[in-house]
Amino acid sequence: MMKKALILLFTVLFSTTLIMADTNEGSSVRVTFSFEPNLIDPGDVFIINVNVIKGELETKGKITAILPDGFEAAELESEGGTFSFNERIVTISWKNMPVPEEFTVSFEVQSDTSTSGSYSISGRFGYVQDDQNKVINIPTERLLVGKELAGGTVITVKGEGDEKKIRTYTSEQSQELTSTVSAAEIREVSGVDLTEGEGDPAPPEPEKPKVYYRLQIFTDTKEVDTEKYKKKYKMEEDIHVIKDRTKYIYAIGEFQNYKEANAFKREMTGKKFVKTALVVGDQNGNYMSASKIKKILGE
Repeated sequence: MMKKALILLFTVLFSTTLIMADTNEGSSVRVTFSFEPNLIDPGDVFIINVNVIKGELETKGKITAILPDGFEAAELESEGGTFSFNERIVTISWKNMPVPEEFTVSFEVQSDTSTSGSYSISGRFGYVQDDQNKVINIPTERLLVGKELAGGTVITVKGEGDEKKIRTYTSEQSQELTSTVSAAEIREVSGVDLTEGEGDPAPPEPEKPKVYYRLQIFTDTKEVDTEKYKKKYKMEEDIHVIKDRTKYIYAIGEFQNYKEANAFKREMTGKKFVKTALVVGDQNGNYMSASKIKKILGE
C-alpha cells in the first residue's frame, strides 16, 4: 500500500513539473527568435537574434537554442551572459539578467554546404521567479535554404524591413527552376525581393553606402513620438528611427567604427532612457546587423 502511495505521489509531482516547464500561459515573460536573413544559400552565414521581454526580473536566466545538424554557432552579442555551443546546442546564461526590461542577444550561424530545404529552430528560456525555477518555450521559427525550394508547390518567403511583405511563387513559376538553383535565382524567377518593396525595381547600389553603427535604446511595434520621449527623459541626444521587419528600433549615436560604438554603449548602459543597450547597424534607415556593417566598412 505504501509503495503504491509513493508511486502515485511521484507521478503527480513529475506531471506537475512538466506542466510548469512546458507552458507559456499566464507568463509576462516573452522570448522570440528572428533571423537575418531567413532565406539563404547552402553554406551561407546568417544571424539569429533572440529578443527577451523579462520585465523587472533580475535573477538567473538561460537561453537554449537547438540548431539543425551541421550548423555551427559563434557569439556576437550576449549582453554580459556566458555563451557556449556544443553539439547543436547554443546556450547563453546569466547569474543576473541584464537590467533593461527588454533586451536582445545574437549569435552568428554557419550553415552546412550540404543543407537544403526548410529547417526549424526552437529553444527554451529558463529563469527564476518568486524563488521558483520556470521554463518557457521559445516559438519555433523556420529557415529556408536555397537548393530544394523548387518543388512545384507554393513557397512563402518573408522579406526584410517594415514594408517588405510576405511573398509567394506558384508551381508554374517553379517549373523554370532546377533542383540546384540558388536562393538569388529563386528571388529573380519568383519575383521575391528581400531588399526592396514589392514590385519596386532595385536601385543601383551606391559606391559608398551610408551605413552607421548606432546604439539601440528601445524598440516598439509602432511609431513613437521621439520628441516626447526625449522630453520625458531630458535627453540631449538625437533619436534615430530604424525600420526592422516587425518593429521600429530607436537608436542614438552615429559611428563608423565598432570599437567607438561599443565604448559608447558602455558609457550609456544604465541610463534611464536606455531600455535595451545593443549596437546595431543602420543603412539608410533600415536595420542591418553589426556584423554586416563590419564587412561593408572592412573592419
